[in-house]
Amino acid sequence: WSTRSEAIWRTRVEQLREFKREHSHCMVPRNYPENPQLSTWVATQRKNYNKKQQGKPTPLTQERIDQLEALEFVWSYWDHNFMSSDYNVNGAKLNEMW
Repeated sequence: WSTRSEAIWRTRVEQLREFKREHSHCMVPRNYPENPQLSTWVATQRKNYNKKQQGKPTPLTQERIDQLEALEFVWSYWDHNFMSSDYNVNGAKLNEMW
């Protein structure tokens, strides 16, 4: 991958780490005004992971998957037990986040 895409990857992973430090999870809301680029990036990683699972080409390498999983990244928020209630850990209604 190009140097630019690697730089963007490193920047977004660091932003995700910071998000996790602040919120104790990696469930970046779809509409996240504090960092809309991170929100879009997280959605893209989930889409790329799904493509990879289907055997389709994607820029998401196993090394990148491992990096995200080390942060306890949730690939499908619908399947995650985090979503088993109507509220997230901060008390916001989930339908307000996604």
